[in-house]
Amino acid sequence: MGGNDWIKKEVENELLDAFVDSHTLITGRGLTDIESSESPDFLAVMEGRLVGVEVSELRLADDEDAYGYVEEAWRIADKKNTSYKRHNRFSIPIILVLFAQRPPLYELQDEIADMVLEDFDTLEFEEVWFADLSDEYFSVRDPRRPADLFGVSPATYRGFHRYGNWGRKPYG
Repeated sequence: MGGNDWIKKEVENELLDAFVDSHTLITGRGLTDIESSESPDFLAVMEGRLVGVEVSELRLADDEDAYGYVEEAWRIADKKNTSYKRHNRFSIPIILVLFAQRPPLYELQDEIADMVLEDFDTLEFEEVWFADLSDEYFSVRDPRRPADLFGVSPATYRGFHRYGNWGRKPYG
């Protein structure tokens, strides 16, 4: 690993922990036996089969609107899809998780829900999720913090999902 690669991997691990907790609550399918990897970022077992989890950050302005959020998510998802196909990474199912620190996904959820997200279904990822770990309410390292998720693909999980008592700062 290069100079700052270990920092990036540590952040990916923390983001993955928050995602796994929420993903299990939403889908009823847990990710276990998680191991660090390179491409995809993690390997895990889900329902008895090996799956990959790719964690990517959306770097957005604090005042980004829903259109810009989805546009940047598509740009990254499409780029990763092309790369994974070229390197034959889809030999196992892969879950793509697109995290943003800002703006809070909660504030954009209605507008994102009104957008056409079916294009994400054309990608070869088994699942695509938008995930929010904005520091609006908790720090990334706060153990009480599950991720807010917006299921993008497949349509079965499409929509905004939040768990816990979210009166915020923290817990009201």
